[in-house]
Amino acid sequence: DDIPDGSFFYFLHGYYIAPANRDLVTATTEYGVSYPSVIEQGNIYAVQFHPEKSGDIGLKLLNNWVNLN
Repeated sequence: DDIPDGSFFYFLHGYYIAPANRDLVTATTEYGVSYPSVIEQGNIYAVQFHPEKSGDIGLKLLNNWVNLN
């Protein structure tokens, strides 16, 4: 909740993996190419960036995860 589209998160490098099932991708990043930056399946969430190093918006993301129902 309350994380606006276009928010910036800290990426350390340009490496990424892409899931075989593109339906799992819930957010993408544009950096020369478009690649998945967030995926989710059921109660599993994964990101390819560092929310803990992404300032207030990263803390908001972590807080959202902690408070999932």
